Order: sequence, then structure tokens, then C-alpha cells
Amino acid sequence: MTPYFSIIIPTLNEEQRVGELLEDLTRQTCKELEVIHVDGHSTDGTVRIVESYAHLLPIKTLPVSRRNLAFQRNYGAAHARGVYLVCVDADVRLPDAHFLQTLKRCAQDDDSDVYLPDAQFEDREVWWIKIAEKINNWGVRITQNSPRPLPSSSLAIFKRSFFDSIGGYTVVETQDANGLFVEDQDIMFRAKQAGSKNRVVADTHFRFSVRRLRQDGWVRTLIKVFIASFELLIHKRISHLPYKMGGHAYKSDKK
Repeated sequence: MTPYFSIIIPTLNEEQRVGELLEDLTRQTCKELEVIHVDGHSTDGTVRIVESYAHLLPIKTLPVSRRNLAFQRNYGAAHARGVYLVCVDADVRLPDAHFLQTLKRCAQDDDSDVYLPDAQFEDREVWWIKIAEKINNWGVRITQNSPRPLPSSSLAIFKRSFFDSIGGYTVVETQDANGLFVEDQDIMFRAKQAGSKNRVVADTHFRFSVRRLRQDGWVRTLIKVFIASFELLIHKRISHLPYKMGGHAYKSDKK
């Protein structure tokens, strides 16, 4: 049977986090899914952990030598069979067991090209993180009818036929060298240019990891994202922004 959702998980040394995401997927009430794990040659126990869930989830692991987030997502999409692609980072959580079921109901109602669930930030008990969460979700909502809609970072949902029609994510070599490229903003811009129908889904949410913000600092991270976004706007790279990829960069990740 053709799965309704293809869950695409790119990884690089994510043994601390990926098991939690897979555990969340086992609890989903919607079982019409496949998991496509695209591993960028991890040197830790990531692959072993993913494969330990093979008896609980329909998982396919695809090893690639190129450590590039956009490339890994596109590679997974090329092997997907689902009607919708759920591109999700390995440090995301899906605490709502009805997450996929809610998305399916929305898709059957309006058949949109892009779906954007609300993000719920880790450590949201801290007041300023709660404020940042509200600003993020508010920004995503109000920009969807603009020429440059904001993405729901770390998790993106596309109708597979539409994703294929726009060529997927833009792959740039600077990412291979651990340089920052806002591929999520880029694909949202190109999707809107192609006439995408976007829908914000307020009936469910995903858990957004703030581990990079904790480690690199909120101000430093946001400045980098702002510069990268400006470069995207002017279609010209004016700087090299270091952006280390992979779970090995967060050895103190667990609180």
C-alpha cells in the first residue's frame, strides 16, 4: 500500500536525539507512513539506533557521502513514495500522537501544497523563550500570503508532486563546508513564486529544539540568520557564515 506520508530524516551524528523522534513516530495514530533515513556518513551510533526501530516502523536507511542538509532531503524525496513529504530534522519531537492524523485531515479538506504546523519551543517554561515562540509562530502565520513567506524551521511538509515540480531544495556547496544557507527560506520563496497554496495548521504542533541557540547564543545565531536571509534577498553571497552541522557539535545537548 502506498504510504500517505514519507518522513524524511537527514542525519549526521544524531545518536543523542534521533531515537526520541522515532519513538514519537511509533506512537502516531496514523500508520500510513514510511521513514526514509538519509545518513551523511555518521561516525557515532546513529545508524544503529535508527535500525533498532526497523521492527516498529517501515524504515529505509540511505547512506550518502555528502554531508549537506538540502542534498540529503532531496535524496530522501527522490526515494519517497508518499503523497506528502515530511522533511524533519533529527532533533525535532512530535509529542502529539495525532500529528499525522491531523495533517491528513487538513490535506483531505483543502489539498494544499505546503503545510506549516505551529512550533513549540523547548524550555518554553522560560518566559523569554515563550515570547520567542509566539513571535515565531505569529511571523509564520502573517507572512504566508506575502511574496516571501517564512518557513516553519526544522520541519516542512510538501505535497510530493509540488515538491518535485519546483525541483526540491536548492543545494549549495557552501553547506558542504559547514557554511550557513537558509534553504528553508529559499524553498518557501520559490514555492510561492510557483503559486503554492500554503496552510498554517494550528490544531497540532511539533517541538522545536533550541540546542543551537543555547550553545551558540541567541544573538549570534539570529545575526547569522539575518545576514543569510539578506544574502538570499539580494541573490548574492557577501560573507561566509560558519554553521557547524551534525549532532557531534552538541555533546552537552542533554540537560
